[in-house]
Amino acid sequence: MSEALILVADDHQEIRDFLEEVLTKLGGFQVKSVGDGLSALSLVQELKPDLVITDQQMPNLKGLELIRRVRQNYPFLPVILITGESSEKLAIEAVRVGATDYLTKPFDPDQLLRVIDNCLENAEKLMGFVRETAQVLIAHDPTPEQDIKIEPTPSETRESSGMSELDEVLRIAVDTAVRLTEAEEGSILLLDEETGELYMRASKNFDDDFARAFRVQVNDSLAGQAISTGETVRIDEGTPQKIKTSYLVHSLCYVPLCVHDRAIGVLGVDNRTPGKRVTEQDIAILTTMADYAALAIENAQLLLQSEQERVQLETILTEIENGVIVVDHAQRLLLINQTAMDGLGVEGNCLGLSAGEVFKDPKLLSLMNADEDQTKREELELSDGRVFSAQRTPIEGLGQAIVTQDITHLKELDRIKSDFVTTVSHDLRSPLTAILGYIELVERAGPVNELQKEFINRVQSSVQQISSLISDLLDLGRIEAGLDTTKEMIEISLLAKEAMVAIEVQPTNLKSILWGRLIRAWAKSLEIQSVCDR
Repeated sequence: MSEALILVADDHQEIRDFLEEVLTKLGGFQVKSVGDGLSALSLVQELKPDLVITDQQMPNLKGLELIRRVRQNYPFLPVILITGESSEKLAIEAVRVGATDYLTKPFDPDQLLRVIDNCLENAEKLMGFVRETAQVLIAHDPTPEQDIKIEPTPSETRESSGMSELDEVLRIAVDTAVRLTEAEEGSILLLDEETGELYMRASKNFDDDFARAFRVQVNDSLAGQAISTGETVRIDEGTPQKIKTSYLVHSLCYVPLCVHDRAIGVLGVDNRTPGKRVTEQDIAILTTMADYAALAIENAQLLLQSEQERVQLETILTEIENGVIVVDHAQRLLLINQTAMDGLGVEGNCLGLSAGEVFKDPKLLSLMNADEDQTKREELELSDGRVFSAQRTPIEGLGQAIVTQDITHLKELDRIKSDFVTTVSHDLRSPLTAILGYIELVERAGPVNELQKEFINRVQSSVQQISSLISDLLDLGRIEAGLDTTKEMIEISLLAKEAMVAIEVQPTNLKSILWGRLIRAWAKSLEIQSVCDR
């Protein structure tokens, strides 16, 4: 198979170069290589390679997990695990998740090529049985239906699994099973999780009314036995078996449909005519078709779940008031919701374009070009007067997200607050100016005694303190910061005297007397200490 396409996944560039050279020059294969597990999983779906070679230790997705995910959708795709860890435990785990073969580094080119040839040969043999059986059937059936392609290949299975109509896929599976086994009737019964009953999802040669009404309990039926045990149930005796008191069969076989080791239904065929038996070859055919049907059901469920999640995400992104922008590491636009498009004036389908082609705001582009390991914020002032707050968040393995929020109303509230503070401060300064002016005129009006002078000085000091507070009020930056970090040296004895004076002018009570005595004693001790220091 010199034309076979091999996908190589290894995080070391030198290993990828070595494998590419060996596989292309010595093996004659086509090769595509990537450096991480998630990229490999994406390329498996896109390229549909004939074989995958994966390292165990890789970023984003390790080798064993990559094999497990590949096996869910591509059960016949051969996958070889290569690793530097020579561990029996790892080898067993690799086999359990579905690895076709296992190589320990270092290995020579001839050994690698032998393993690859063996894996490709076995994969071809795996599908040969179904093809040969189908050809034999066609040779014995000259009806026009023989032109229908009934031999399912892995690529055809992947295509059918992606069909939007699951019922059509299951109908084809039942038709094929009945045709290949030469049975008289066939059906796919699926488990209803809510009622615990099996219902007929697809059928061949059953009356439509019977198929729609068919319901049987899991714990009281042969089909339920196949569900419970996870094993094939075959009835092939001389005495006809009564099925759900509805019809008699002379031979019957149920094969479980398993998804992640859990039976979700059965594929069955039966014969009402005496003399027809269910052979081992028939069971092999049914098992193969059951695997295809289970894969189709699982893919349909995943598609439904993915579509539901997509609709939910789309609804969230559409309804939220914040704009959301996601770009990859190359600054290509991956996602933008309607709010961001309306706010930033973006029109049309722009996904896949570079950020420089879509956005013209220099601050937004500068935000996107910030260092990857830091979160940054910017305020974007639009031409229509609106103001947006933009926050950038790096997303590992994807790129970065920009969330924008219209803060125009907040900026307006901030302006109103500033105007209010300015107005109030002005209105407070005006009476203070008058008070200071009249205090100065008191001494000019006539002589004052020492006690009056003391009162005048206290009034002037209090007015100065209020003026300082008003100045602080005008300094919005210090208010929003929460604290004034400006510091200056001050004599603590003076601070104590001012506190003592403030208490003396208050109405006399026991509390003020006690505080006054305490502060006097403290001030006196500070004066004594000051003299000693000198």
